[in-house]
Amino acid sequence: MNKCLKNIENDDLRVIALILAVILVAAIVLVVVKPGNSSRGNAAAEPEEISFEDIEIDASTNGISVVSADNILGMYVEDGSNEVIDGIFTVTFKNTAEQTLQYAKLILTIGEEDYTFELSTIPAGETVRAMESNRKSYVPSEGDITLTQENIVWFYEEPTMCENAVEIISTDNGIVVKNISNATITAPLYVYYKNYEDGIYIGGITYRAGTQQDLAAGESTVLSAKHFDSEASRLMFVTYAQ
Repeated sequence: MNKCLKNIENDDLRVIALILAVILVAAIVLVVVKPGNSSRGNAAAEPEEISFEDIEIDASTNGISVVSADNILGMYVEDGSNEVIDGIFTVTFKNTAEQTLQYAKLILTIGEEDYTFELSTIPAGETVRAMESNRKSYVPSEGDITLTQENIVWFYEEPTMCENAVEIISTDNGIVVKNISNATITAPLYVYYKNYEDGIYIGGITYRAGTQQDLAAGESTVLSAKHFDSEASRLMFVTYAQ
């Protein structure tokens, strides 16, 4: 029987991650980067693309690897604003560990420039396209390329959808939660989700929808989830008080 996690009290998993995070001895990856051109998106000027075809790994990144990186034109999702920005520096990371990543803060240094990326709720073996936390664009620069893990937290127990207690129904207007147990579910109850497209999680951010009302046995409620798309989002896990 799957166990539900205790409730997580942050908006997007970052606050608790920072509280629980241990500052690791930075594992550094040295890579060779070849700047190029990319016509991705409808940007007025072609963005610079970073090629990772010739990566030389000098040390492990402790379960996180770099797949690719480039500047794109698109919606900035990391702060929930969905503002369209030209030239967002994005990096695709892969969780190469055997457990779900709860949170990681990564610093990619290119020459003298630092770029920050925050990841949350990345299952083992999955990839995520994260956007630079400070909305920076990649600027070609000569010098060493290093990736350091400043903070990282892994789920101690794998998160679940609490299938034995709730039934989740995805709709275009929100997320319907039904209590299928024989007991009252004590609030707050949260459903966590991420955007997902073509086999890749979009954005390091994890969204949540919730209710502050208890849910009696057999009772249903609709959760408001403004970033949820029934065709382009993936439910990640559920938490509630008890």
